[in-house]
Amino acid sequence: MVTILGNTKISDVKATLNSEAEVSCIILEMAIRLSLSITKSQSIALKIITGIKSCFIGYADNIAVTVGDLIIRIWFYIIDILDIKIILSFPFFRKARFSF
Repeated sequence: MVTILGNTKISDVKATLNSEAEVSCIILEMAIRLSLSITKSQSIALKIITGIKSCFIGYADNIAVTVGDLIIRIWFYIIDILDIKIILSFPFFRKARFSF
């Protein structure tokens, strides 16, 4: 179970765990539902795991992600694509100290 805490709490979120991803991403729609504070940034394109390019909208910093009993604070790139709602990256794995 993954829970993401913003100004609104959403539990049982399905997230893609990708140990090869360099950044964690969340779609704009989910960031808005969580009422995350989005810092806008310059326009760049991001190529995601499915090979599709997405516009990078901004980022949200210091977001609490709960997996089981662990609470890990990370930042997310905000993207505008519908394929994958949330991608948790290698830095997330390192902070959570997951092992395979």
